[in-house]
Amino acid sequence: MTYWPRGIKKSKVDLWLRDLGTRKDLINAWKSGKINWSEFEKQYLAELKDENKQNMIHDLTKRARLGNVTLLCSCRDPTKCHRAILKEQIER
Repeated sequence: MTYWPRGIKKSKVDLWLRDLGTRKDLINAWKSGKINWSEFEKQYLAELKDENKQNMIHDLTKRARLGNVTLLCSCRDPTKCHRAILKEQIER
């Protein structure tokens, strides 16, 4: 997410790839009910096709092969959160 997750000290994080978060208007559209989860997922996946974002995902994939990668977010439901979509992209 483009917002820093509440309750997490920046000194405890090695890397923050803000650009892999969702656009503010997209997350707001989903949270307000203007779009459903399927539409959110479709739009977020389209955003992740950007070459710069693909490079960031590739770098995260390399890091994950060397050790643990923790994806942070403030979403309460981990199954309906952009980090679940991002996790799938990293694992592919």
